[in-house]
Amino acid sequence: MAVSGRPFERLLARNDQPLPEKEARREQQRFDHEVGSWQRQSEADRAKVERERAEDRKFIRELPEAFVFRLLGVENVSGQPAWVIDAEPKAGYRPAHPRARMFTKVRAKVWIEQATYHWVKMDAEALDTLTFGFGLLRIAPGGTLHFEQVRVNSEIWLPSRVLIHADARLALIKKLRAEIDIRYSDYRKFQSDSQIIEAREN
Repeated sequence: MAVSGRPFERLLARNDQPLPEKEARREQQRFDHEVGSWQRQSEADRAKVERERAEDRKFIRELPEAFVFRLLGVENVSGQPAWVIDAEPKAGYRPAHPRARMFTKVRAKVWIEQATYHWVKMDAEALDTLTFGFGLLRIAPGGTLHFEQVRVNSEIWLPSRVLIHADARLALIKKLRAEIDIRYSDYRKFQSDSQIIEAREN
C-alpha cells in the first residue's frame, strides 16, 4: 500500500497461514506508527519531503537524451492497448546526473499504455556491470529484469510481477546467482484514514 505517497509493506500471512498474534500485533503497531508519523507532519515537513522526491527524480529527465527509441508496434497489456518501444543507449551520451549513469549500461523494451501514457511493462538487460549501494552490490552483464503491472478495478495500474535473473557479487567477495520472482495479487481498495484490525472468531 502507499502511505503518504510512499510504498509501505505490511506482512499479513506466511505460507498462507495467518501470523501469530504477537507478530500480527507488531505489524499493526508498525503500520499505525507510519500513518501517525505522516499525520503529525507539518506542511513545511511535507513540502520538504516533496522537494527531496523531486530531486531524486531529476535523473529521469535525462531519458530522452540517453536512449534511441524505436516504436515496434502495439500489444494488449491487461486488456489495454500499449505501444511497444525499444530503447537502446545513445552513443556519445554523457550523463549530467550521477544516477543517470546506469542509462548507459542497459537496454530495454517498454510497454506504454496508450490511454494514460503510463509504462505498464518492461524488459531490461544489463550491458555492463551495474553497481548499487556504494559499490557493495554489483550486477554482471547479461542480468535481466522483467516488470509487469496489472489494471485494477479498471482505474489504476499496480505491480503484478517482478522477475530478476542475474549474476551478482556482494561486497566484491561473495558471488551470487540471483533468481527472484515476486508476484502481487489480491489488491483491495484502502483509504488513508482506514485502520487494519485483527479479526477474531468467537
